[in-house]
Amino acid sequence: LDLTKSSSTPSKIGMKEFMEEIKSYLLEILPEGINIDIEFEKWMESRKSIPRVKVILLDRGCKNVILTKGVFNDYIIFPGGKVEESDTCLVDSAIRETYEEIGVDITDLIDESFYFDFVQYGIKNRYFVIPNIDSNIYMKPNVSNEIEYIKWFPVSDLPNNPEKFNLKKSNFKLIKHSTSKLNEFLEDKKNFSKLYI
Repeated sequence: LDLTKSSSTPSKIGMKEFMEEIKSYLLEILPEGINIDIEFEKWMESRKSIPRVKVILLDRGCKNVILTKGVFNDYIIFPGGKVEESDTCLVDSAIRETYEEIGVDITDLIDESFYFDFVQYGIKNRYFVIPNIDSNIYMKPNVSNEIEYIKWFPVSDLPNNPEKFNLKKSNFKLIKHSTSKLNEFLEDKKNFSKLYI
């Protein structure tokens, strides 16, 4: 993506804009008769079949949660990502993504039975919930040029009070509905024994 931008500091663009950016290059190497727009739509549909994992790391008392912001977009999200072929299960994906994005090893913390599922934009997401994280835990991404920052956010302010963090409502677009599901999860009494130790 960086190579398609003339500037040494690439601007923030989405996948569709990226495809437009490289279309002229693709036309030179693709077989005749290939419609790039149709192929792009097929690719976008195929992406929906790949499940995603998210990891909700809560402090003691479940008042605050760890969220990240990417370098190339303005969205505030939970750590996580898509399941890779090398992952043997969803838990493996969650462990790998969390270590890559915030530098925290959750191998001994994650409970494969403590989660909720949520479908967003046609993509299935599994949200693993891990409570009782030390609020002073050291966090630093293990991937370069992907995560701009990692922060604790009060659960009660999500996603309704972005101005408290000098953010806009659009920054919380990708967690708007999943935070509602999270609040339901936190209020479900059957989860209390694991959430509030």
